[in-house]
Amino acid sequence: MSNGQQAHGGGRATGPFRLRRAWFALIVAVLVAVAGFVAWREAQPVVHRIDGYTMGSTWSVSFVGPRDADAAAVRAALEAEARALGLAWVDDPSNASLDLDRNFLRQDILPRISARWPACRDTLARGAHWLRGQVVVERLALAQLLQGRSGRDRYGDYLQLDGLAAWEQPLRQALLRQWLQALHLPMPSAARLQALDRDVLLAREDATGLWTLEAAGQPRAISRYRQRLYAHRPVPAAPAVTIDWVDPRQDLPLGHGRLCADAASGPGSLAVAFPLRVTFRQGGERCRPAGRAHSQTLKRLLQAHGLPPWLRDSVPLLHAGETLVAVGDCWVCAGYEAAPGQSGWKIRWEIPPPSLS
Repeated sequence: MSNGQQAHGGGRATGPFRLRRAWFALIVAVLVAVAGFVAWREAQPVVHRIDGYTMGSTWSVSFVGPRDADAAAVRAALEAEARALGLAWVDDPSNASLDLDRNFLRQDILPRISARWPACRDTLARGAHWLRGQVVVERLALAQLLQGRSGRDRYGDYLQLDGLAAWEQPLRQALLRQWLQALHLPMPSAARLQALDRDVLLAREDATGLWTLEAAGQPRAISRYRQRLYAHRPVPAAPAVTIDWVDPRQDLPLGHGRLCADAASGPGSLAVAFPLRVTFRQGGERCRPAGRAHSQTLKRLLQAHGLPPWLRDSVPLLHAGETLVAVGDCWVCAGYEAAPGQSGWKIRWEIPPPSLS
């Protein structure tokens, strides 16, 4: 497997597209090395970034000298400084092997191009500055678009999706990349990005779904709900156990978050003596919220309440004996809500903070 394939971890490109991409990566690699970037080792991620279609990160390596500085001179200066400081280093023997693409480009292709077109260094350097300026403009424009379409609520960081279907595909995907990058999430491969665009951004308004990305070996959940794309922590399966909540002044840890109770009075408060039993959905439960005339299944009630699908199985159900008296902090069941002036408890279900960074 080549370095490029390892970098983006996605599908293989074939045919003319693969050839065009290879030439483009080669041109940018030449630009990076000849125009005076720190070293070819620093330029290598640039090629991989292009291979993975993340142009917004391509020009993150900075110049260290004049535009026409020679890479060999920069290397010599760095080595001289290291010696003066008494530093030692180990040369990697693999750097001499032409079987590796980076060495082949650096030791064979780049000298030929420079010999054939001596002025290419300045020309490519000007192109590098122009492209870098375009990337800056793109980032500023996307940041403005993202500012009006992104936010955070108790359920996660979100991207507003309404109206995106009318946008051109490159702009939709660029906005998605900008959003993921702002949340410090890994950039998906080109194939995965296409799938997210097709299955998420262009899905029906009532569509839901769950996708995962890996970040530092940890799964991160990407879910769609009610015209928003959410990034949130994965929700563990709710335990099939009963938890006793003895003292309302003590928070009750759960599999996903915790239950808290604040002294309160009047409607919206739970007027039931502790201890309470806490369970989780198993299916088929019914409830009649306070103020309602009829009971409904929890499935329908949670949908109408707007609780995202990935949290519905984890919502804590509070029981007095065998009777359901409250559903998380969504509502109190009829017959167990405090009357005006009557003391009770305001239930809070605190789920883990949405931040992924």
